[in-house]
Amino acid sequence: MGKVISAKWCDADKKDVIVKYEDGSEWSAYDGHPVYKDMTDASVTPADWVDLRTYKEKRADEYKKWNKQLEMIYDDIEAGTLDKNGAFYKHIKDIKDKYAKG
Repeated sequence: MGKVISAKWCDADKKDVIVKYEDGSEWSAYDGHPVYKDMTDASVTPADWVDLRTYKEKRADEYKKWNKQLEMIYDDIEAGTLDKNGAFYKHIKDIKDKYAKG
């Protein structure tokens, strides 16, 4: 196996990770296989798991579904808060701040 060369979340709830190793083998964390930075180092813990998602992928995972976003915009228009004080803006801003561009 050796070192991890790529890892990607394969589902929205972030329970299944497909990992590719330098020797060409692939494993899935969902199948019960550990996903470590270096499979030869037994001291590595799950805290060392690799998350190679881009900031765009991380943001996409946290944004509410489009229909909920539209509902937030409508509610902000009705409340007169379709600005930086509205729920929609705050929702988007929080996620953009949490996952800043690379």
